[in-house]
Amino acid sequence: MKKIGYMDKIDFYYELSEACGGNVVYPSIEDIKEYQPCCIECGIVKVEVKHIEDVSPSSNFKGKKWEEYEESLEYFNHLVDKIEKTEKLLAFYKRELENFNEKI
Repeated sequence: MKKIGYMDKIDFYYELSEACGGNVVYPSIEDIKEYQPCCIECGIVKVEVKHIEDVSPSSNFKGKKWEEYEESLEYFNHLVDKIEKTEKLLAFYKRELENFNEKI
């Protein structure tokens, strides 16, 4: 399976596979412009992500087909957990930005 997405050009050339926490691949040009506005200066690259192999078995589906799992409470809880982690990461970056702005 292959998927097409968009990345900040600097992230792609200098941070991909090296940045702690990974890098974001956006589903559309509109999304990257909205959620990573610095891409206007850095540039945007179109990327193709290809699934090569599963290197760790998934424990999320609990033996169910994706369609069944997608509608389950377990999946909902998984999404809530991802949102909470994203909110914590956003709070961290906001603090970093505040600290940076205080220095200048």
